[in-house]
Amino acid sequence: MNERRRIEFVTQRDGLQEARRWARRTAAIYRSAVLNPHHYAHEGARRRQFIEAYLELKRFANHGQA
Repeated sequence: MNERRRIEFVTQRDGLQEARRWARRTAAIYRSAVLNPHHYAHEGARRRQFIEAYLELKRFANHGQA
């Protein structure tokens, strides 16, 4: 999962501040999915992909750079 394209799309469409808000919301959803033992993001290769995407989103949300 590469969030860079999604971040760029939302930034162009809605502006930087809204894109950062979107990134915070999406990161929270991904984090919740990884921590939920009943969600498919909790296990295996998907877990790593979700964690990497979460970190990318958090970086953007905190610093405004993809």
